[in-house]
Formats: sequence, C-alpha cells, structure tokens
Amino acid sequence: MANNEPAKQHTIPEMLSKRFCDDDGCLWAGSKSGREPFYSSPNGLFKEKHVYSTHDYIQTVRTYQNEAILGEMERKADPVISHIVDQARRRRPPGLSTEAHDTFKRFIAAQARRTPESQERIGLKKDVDDVYREAVTKCFNQGGLPIPGDDFFEDGAYTNFRETYKSNLPGNFAAGDHHLLERQTKQFCIDTGLLV
Repeated sequence: MANNEPAKQHTIPEMLSKRFCDDDGCLWAGSKSGREPFYSSPNGLFKEKHVYSTHDYIQTVRTYQNEAILGEMERKADPVISHIVDQARRRRPPGLSTEAHDTFKRFIAAQARRTPESQERIGLKKDVDDVYREAVTKCFNQGGLPIPGDDFFEDGAYTNFRETYKSNLPGNFAAGDHHLLERQTKQFCIDTGLLV
C-alpha cells in the first residue's frame, strides 16, 4: 500500500477531537470493548480500517476518493468551527457569513451520516439487495433491455459485483453519494433546524 492510502480512517475527525485535548495534545478515551480508559493523541482515536474505502468495479482495486471528499469537508469546516468556538468563549453569537454557515451545516450533516452507528440506525445495510436489484433494473430499463430474472442475480459475476456494491455503500454514504441521502439529509436538517 502506498503511503498516501489511508487504511485506517477516522470516523470522528481528528480536527474535532483535537478540540478536547489537554496542554499535552492528548485526551482520555474509552473503548467499545469496555477496557479501561486510556490517554491518547487524537490521531490514534476513532479509527476503523477502510471504513470509507471503496473498490473500483472494473479493476477491483481499493480506492480512497471518499476519504479525500471527507478530508476536504473537514479542511473547509475547521476554520469555521474555530471561529464558532472562539466566539462562544467570548460569549458572542457566531456571526457567520452565508458561505461559512453553509459549510458548517454541510459538515454537521456529513457527521450525522459518517459513523457506522449512524448508518446502522437508518438501516443502510438492511436493504442492500433490494437497492441492488432496483439499480440493476433501472440500468436495464434505461438501456432498453429486458429486465433480468432471478437467475441473473445468482450468476457468479453479478454476485461479485453485488458484493462490491455492498462493501462500497458505507463509504459512499458517508461521503454523500447514496440514494437515501437526499431524503435523509433533508429530514435530518429539518429536525435539527439546519435547513441545508
């Protein structure tokens, strides 16, 4: 693996967790396994292996475009969040520009869909087979081809394609590319007042 390929990816961005660090640049954390709390730098926390990585459908190589998309969101949101925190410490309203306000809302919406737990809550992985069949049917319809029968979905080549599709769902969803996102993000923003 090349040095620029992020095998372990943060489910909670380091740029957020660093805001809770002490003067040594570390914070106390716990683990899901129930082990004792431990002291760590943010770089080592909230990481999972290939959580946003996907596989190319043709060459079946691992790709990292979702990590790059999320990283760019974080890069844009970091100064906005710093400004909000600074203003809060001064007991002032944030006074964000329209662009900064939009950046912040998009970042918060992305955070809401980025962790495996949030993806589980909305049932992202439960309907994978139905979504896959729907996508294949749509492609065949658009191509003017007859809709395939059940034997099509059981063929080895298509089973491999479906498995790749399933493994790509979490990363694509986190980065903002999934059929549920338009409705889910809109509902999330309405519920929280973040009308993006």
